[in-house]
Amino acid sequence: MLITKYGSLLRKYLARQRLLVLILSITLLSSVGLEILKPQILRNFIDMSIEGSTLQALMLTALIFFGTALLAHAVSVVVAYTGENVAWTATNELRSDLVEHCLHLKMSFHNLRTPGEMIERVDGDVTTLSNFFSLLVIGILGDCLLIGGVLIVLFAEDWRVGVCITLFILSALLLIASIWGKTAAYHWAYRQVVAEMTSFIEERLSGLEDIVANGGQGYLFQRLDSIIRERFRKLRKASFVGVIVINITNITVVTGTTVGLGIGAYLYFMGDVSVGSVYMIYHYTGVLVAPVWRIGEQLRDLQQATASITRIHELFEQPCGESCTVHATVPITDTDKRRTVVDTASIPSKLTAPPTVQFDEVSFAYPTSREISESTDKDSNDSDKADEHVLKNVSFTLPAGNVLGLLGRTGSGKTTISRLLFRLYEPTTGTIRLCEDDISHFSPVALRDQIGLVTQDVQLFHATLRDNLTFFNPVISDDAIRHALDQLSLTEWLAKQPDGLETMIRSAGGNLSAGEAQLIAFTRVFLKDPMLVILDEASSRLDPATEQLLEGAIDKLLDRRTSIIIAHRLTTIQRADQILILSDGSIQENGTSSELMADPNSYFYQLMQSVRTLS
Repeated sequence: MLITKYGSLLRKYLARQRLLVLILSITLLSSVGLEILKPQILRNFIDMSIEGSTLQALMLTALIFFGTALLAHAVSVVVAYTGENVAWTATNELRSDLVEHCLHLKMSFHNLRTPGEMIERVDGDVTTLSNFFSLLVIGILGDCLLIGGVLIVLFAEDWRVGVCITLFILSALLLIASIWGKTAAYHWAYRQVVAEMTSFIEERLSGLEDIVANGGQGYLFQRLDSIIRERFRKLRKASFVGVIVINITNITVVTGTTVGLGIGAYLYFMGDVSVGSVYMIYHYTGVLVAPVWRIGEQLRDLQQATASITRIHELFEQPCGESCTVHATVPITDTDKRRTVVDTASIPSKLTAPPTVQFDEVSFAYPTSREISESTDKDSNDSDKADEHVLKNVSFTLPAGNVLGLLGRTGSGKTTISRLLFRLYEPTTGTIRLCEDDISHFSPVALRDQIGLVTQDVQLFHATLRDNLTFFNPVISDDAIRHALDQLSLTEWLAKQPDGLETMIRSAGGNLSAGEAQLIAFTRVFLKDPMLVILDEASSRLDPATEQLLEGAIDKLLDRRTSIIIAHRLTTIQRADQILILSDGSIQENGTSSELMADPNSYFYQLMQSVRTLS
């Protein structure tokens, strides 16, 4: 299984660099050939010296050896450079593929993993593999070729030498191989605790303001100390087993040298070999022991690579879409990403008119950590989880061009409706339609291009104001950006920015207020120009003056578009044509605002009356 994983990675990422791999193979074979040739030249030099050859012949032999050694070093530099180039190109492609794969995983997967853990998976594990692709693979492959070539030469010299050295090398390799596989678990555990520490630090740094304000520093350092101690314990165990491998390898080096000298001395006193041949046998034994020693070191690195490869394959094996949970109905797929979509022939790439939105008996439950960690259980009884459902048989129709006011207490399922519309999750049961078409027929990219969303939590990036407004889309012109800002009456605000659209925004929004961040979110929707707009508590962080400033812009945004306004405050849904009130995942009330207001027994009427009384 492990060899299969190694092989699949090598085939996929080295096949894309055929020319460099060919150059690497040629230089590697040349390096091995030169290493085998050098002892032969030394043997001739020694035998020629004993036989009384001329100084000119000895000098020529010495120059040949010097040239061969110099060429061998030059070739080894080419091997190292090419190997590193191949390795980093391969691992960068692997890193990109991992990021792309993670972007297509369902939100249920990401919800159970912290950003720090995902960073360690995508960057830390792949960086570990860079050594596997270069020094590890190239080193082990080159050493194996070197060992094979030397053994062939020794068998040609004397079959007794070949047999003895072969038995020694096989014994040494079997000894090392028998112990390195048992140590991989220690390195896997160490990589896991490193991921946990990265995650912990990332989360605490992002929440530093709240931690300091609420006096949580003591707990933070206590928890960090605990994680660091655990990391030290795991590292100590992993390092200890690595030292065992190195010590065994060192013993092998001494043993190999003794074997080489012993065989050479025996054959010399028997009169079967010359002094030069004895030195050659000794030298070849040293040449063979060095690869065994390097393999021992490389296997220590391979232990870490093994853990990384296992974790990378675990991530790749997470299926795109919701098929990793018992709630899988339709996998999230995308033709642009080489994945299958049910049918996109009848779906326009860009809606030109407001769509009708329909929910037909839609139920949904967020998958639990236990369900995601287990393999898909098709026999799972969903009725046992009825109390976990966030939405329960929700059905409604929002006509094209109308505004739906979505009300309900926290946890009633309002935001879940928007997530299902974006296909961040799939319904447990039921169907969602856009323009009479099941949204599962849309590719995610095409679907999300039809919908604009403004939430109370706005994601900003460490980039220019322009990039934050356009989501790094270079096609959008500066004139279009300024026109959108003008519609939002933000022209003066833009003029106050030190570098205009090129003003750098910190990722946490440290140089922008929460209200300014939401103004950026509104601008993004204007630039996107979708036919379906969702405002999820979009004005919750705006001060009264700014909110009043946006009133006209919101009217423009909702004009000739189908819209959903999710709100806790009743004052924010005065534009709604239709009211939908959720309670514990079920529809408590649904109707036009005028109908509900005309019915004194309606829950909406009573809510509005309470607001008027309080005001």
